[in-house]
Amino acid sequence: MDDLPTWVLYLRALAPTGAFVAATVVAWFAWRGHVRQTRADLDERFWRRLTWAMERVGAADIHDANMGMVVLNELQMDSRVEKREETMLLKLVDNVYARIDEGTYVHRDEPPRDSAHRGGAWFARVLGRIVT
Repeated sequence: MDDLPTWVLYLRALAPTGAFVAATVVAWFAWRGHVRQTRADLDERFWRRLTWAMERVGAADIHDANMGMVVLNELQMDSRVEKREETMLLKLVDNVYARIDEGTYVHRDEPPRDSAHRGGAWFARVLGRIVT
């Protein structure tokens, strides 16, 4: 052992430390990849739910619109929603209220009503369904 060059002795002494450093770097990159993939999966699920809710809000049936508004309300509070997107979601909700006021929704349990039946009692009943 004494006839080995000095640099080989140092290399042999530092080999376990080098292996530890290499394993640490590899583990760090693997962890970062896992975190990024998890975040991307959560974002993808968020946008899938948002798309689903937007489709429901645009539906002709009041029950589907109600379901879409409930989901939009929950998604609006998510940290992924930027200010610009929050404004868009609020416009969608305003659109639903405007459609309720106009009486353009179709009810599953009732035939469509003509303009003579779009009074305050009808609006209160529909609004009550959305709120509850």
